[in-house]
Amino acid sequence: MRGLLVKDVKLVYGQKRFWVIVLAIALLFMAQGDVMLAAGYMVMMAGMLGITTFSYDEYNNGMAFLFTMPFSRRVYVLEKYLFTVGGVALLTAVCAAVGVLFARSGLLEMETAELLASLLGIGAVGVVFAALVFPFLFRYGAERGRLVGVAFGVACALLLHFLVRLQSPGEFYEKTAWLQALDGRGILLLLASVTASVLLLSVFFSILIMEKKEF
Repeated sequence: MRGLLVKDVKLVYGQKRFWVIVLAIALLFMAQGDVMLAAGYMVMMAGMLGITTFSYDEYNNGMAFLFTMPFSRRVYVLEKYLFTVGGVALLTAVCAAVGVLFARSGLLEMETAELLASLLGIGAVGVVFAALVFPFLFRYGAERGRLVGVAFGVACALLLHFLVRLQSPGEFYEKTAWLQALDGRGILLLLASVTASVLLLSVFFSILIMEKKEF
């Protein structure tokens, strides 16, 4: 797995132009005073890391050659998840460090606890997004899988939106009263549980798909 991680790190490192553009856009958001939007943008881009490296692996029928190497398909799948989650965690930590400096210097009007909680939420969204897309990538390939995965995520969001709209405000408040009663620690625990559950299910289905796939 270490060799696969090194390969993906070097692939990402070679995309200097892409990361310069990402950084420039983030700085533009920060210049407009929206530090959280800049942080969220960078963390979401980190969630795309595994998707990007998968495209390189698949280029010019590279998968058939890649699996002649001494590692299993299970290891390949786990490495993609580890690389993506690690990238999201690293960017979240960097954004948190920068955000704390901004908050303490007065450039960001936000409490440190609120800032860290917001960044953890953004990081969780980035991980869940990647977890939703990955099984479709392994099943349909980079191009079609990305489109199908995004469409699936949008469909889930729209379904949730319509289910909420079908209920009256009173009914919705009653059903979510337990959530509103949670304190900060409870919300973080719930967020971690949901993220971990989605991630584990995604890993399970991705391994099943890859072990049956032919190249």
